Amino acid sequence: MPAPARFRWRSMASMAGSPQAAVLVPLGAVGERDARELADALEAAGWAVTPVPIDRPAEALVEQIAALRAELVGVPASDAAQVRAAQLPCALLRRLPAPPLIVGIQLASAATNVASELAADHVVGDVDALAPLLRRRLGDKGGAAPAWGVHLHRDGPGLVVAPIGLLDAASVARLREIVETRRPLYPRIVLDLRELLEAGAPGLAALVSWDAEQPWEPTVAALGDARTLAALAEAGLSDTLPLAAV
Repeated sequence: MPAPARFRWRSMASMAGSPQAAVLVPLGAVGERDARELADALEAAGWAVTPVPIDRPAEALVEQIAALRAELVGVPASDAAQVRAAQLPCALLRRLPAPPLIVGIQLASAATNVASELAADHVVGDVDALAPLLRRRLGDKGGAAPAWGVHLHRDGPGLVVAPIGLLDAASVARLREIVETRRPLYPRIVLDLRELLEAGAPGLAALVSWDAEQPWEPTVAALGDARTLAALAEAGLSDTLPLAAV
């Protein structure tokens, strides 16, 4: 039986009708975090993502990916150790009768040449380069952007989580799960609410309830931009959430 990833994964894309992608998950906290960032970018684009931990023989990994009928395999390639671990699985994937598109992603802040050793169809520098590449190679597989979702990017050692769409009680529940599953991986998480179409009183109140039940401090805070401060004040919720400086 395939080994599960060692932390919780949650797909934002519906499995039914969504194109299938697999993301190799290197061992260790850094590898898990890199794979998570890559999976987040694919899920936000409408792909159904399955994590495949690199903790078994390469043949077993390839068998799992083939059974998924994955059209795309994302490979974190931030350092030499990640590349070495993925070399054999990628080489075996390319031997399949209908191999998936294999894309390596260098997520490390420092440039490295080790990804040139990876048996991938393409290697890109960051997740922002994925969308144009996938449109060129695979067409509009992901479909329309979801009505609600999140953009995530690193800020030094921390993570910025920017929800898009509407903020209500239901979307806060989803946002909470996304943030709480990442808390063990980052020393600081900032919620940037500036990309929301609307942040009404029920959604903001749900944020306050979340903070009361699972205190945000010292690792989680909302970005204290002018729009967020004004929305909190209008809802009668000023000074109720931990805030990060803009």
